[in-house]
Amino acid sequence: MKIGIYSPYLDTVGGGEKYMLTIAQGLSSENDVDVFLDSHLQTLDIKRISEKISRLLNLDLSKINFIKAPFGRGSQVLERIKFLKKYDLFFYLTDGSIFYSSAKSSILHIQSPIKVSNAGVWNKIKQSSWKLIIYNSQFTKDHCEKSWKIKGEVVYPPVDTEVFKPGKKKKQILTVGRFFGYLKDKKHELMVDSFKKMVDFKKVKDWSFHLAGGANEGDMGYVGELQQVAQGYPIYFHPNLPFQELKKLYGESAIYWHASGFGETDPT
Repeated sequence: MKIGIYSPYLDTVGGGEKYMLTIAQGLSSENDVDVFLDSHLQTLDIKRISEKISRLLNLDLSKINFIKAPFGRGSQVLERIKFLKKYDLFFYLTDGSIFYSSAKSSILHIQSPIKVSNAGVWNKIKQSSWKLIIYNSQFTKDHCEKSWKIKGEVVYPPVDTEVFKPGKKKKQILTVGRFFGYLKDKKHELMVDSFKKMVDFKKVKDWSFHLAGGANEGDMGYVGELQQVAQGYPIYFHPNLPFQELKKLYGESAIYWHASGFGETDPT
């Protein structure tokens, strides 16, 4: 089969990219798999991005074709329709946006509870071109189904349980999440401030806090801001940490910490 895969944020190397490119890797052993590069990705060094993804996500992308495609800003609807017709199967990681797909079979992937408008004939036509939505959790599915009128199934994110093994535990806390400087939605600063208070009030002794995650060039300023806030404390930052080193951090950390949902009422 000829299969196309499109993730708009391929250069960020986050959870969505891990999900989509694991699909690409799995299907590439017996199929012709193209990963699409939209208008903003086409200006980047694709060889460097591919090597970065392989190093950070521990994926074999050697059988995958990275090709330019009519997606993103400035792309034309008719050009995209003509382009997708040659694909037997098409996967798209949506951020909430949707377009008409002319591939023989089209599947959306949704990572968080995002809503979509069903108003208007064109929106209904666009949704009718998609066969299935795959969700990363039952939580996401339950919230999305209120607005998305496409059949859905839960396919949990891939975790290689043979690769991740417990190591000798240390007194350290780990959080892993993209250093997204625009949204700051992983609440890194909240966790840093909380850990600093625990140190100041002597609630933790000889503990350290490690923050790992993907970061593109535009996010490094945010990483620098966090490093300034954390200065003088046993807090360590690991942007774009190679997979083997990340695996080691997981194995030796006694506690995993996550704060994205803290104080939130919107399921997104």
